[in-house]
Amino acid sequence: FGKIANIDQNIFIFDNTFRNNLTLYRDVPEKKLMDAIEKAGLKKFLELQPEGLDTVFKDNGNNISGGEKSRIAIARDLISDCDCFCRDILSVNSRIKMSNNCRIKCQESKI
Repeated sequence: FGKIANIDQNIFIFDNTFRNNLTLYRDVPEKKLMDAIEKAGLKKFLELQPEGLDTVFKDNGNNISGGEKSRIAIARDLISDCDCFCRDILSVNSRIKMSNNCRIKCQESKI
């Protein structure tokens, strides 16, 4: 594997927009951003936000759930083209999604 991502239980969320929290202030092509949102399981959450990607998270993301923070971390790593994901504790749903996403990533990379 080229890049390995560690998704910690305590995910830092910037007091900034949904977009900047995903891209970490980098220029990311819209398709790549939307693919990461889809694969990380954030699409429905995004659709529920009145400001979409311009929604502002505050106080280290106190206005979003721990599961949403974890999905943001997953999306960050997908955007960074990580090959493998490590996580402290996975919920059943996250474990299934991550397993599927890792398989997809490996198939896309032909690993």
